[in-house]
Amino acid sequence: MTDETAGMPQPDELLRVWCEPGGPEDRGAVVSAAGEIDLVSAPKLRAALAELEARPEPPAFVIVDLTGVTFLGSVGLSLLVEHDRRYRDAGGGLRVVTGNRLVARAIAMTGLSGTLTLFDTLDDAVTVSS
Repeated sequence: MTDETAGMPQPDELLRVWCEPGGPEDRGAVVSAAGEIDLVSAPKLRAALAELEARPEPPAFVIVDLTGVTFLGSVGLSLLVEHDRRYRDAGGGLRVVTGNRLVARAIAMTGLSGTLTLFDTLDDAVTVSS
């Protein structure tokens, strides 16, 4: 029996995710991702967003910066919609920085550009009034 995952990149090699405070008066948080968001790597982004939600005082809004993303699969799109709903239900908001044509196209082709709050740049997402 062979290992079907042998030779496949590990999630750490596919996607880097990091978080930092952001926005006016640091009331928000920025979660940045670089690499591929697919079935293997999406749990890293999901974990970062869930950790922010679980804080005793969650941020008023979360910016997901996808500028460095080179592939955005359906699981990544679903993850964005799921967390957008959660943040809205909690009285906050999720802001998505598409940052590149590939990400913007994936979102537009699925019809999610009317659902998600999108920005072209991180500066635009940070400076919008909360």
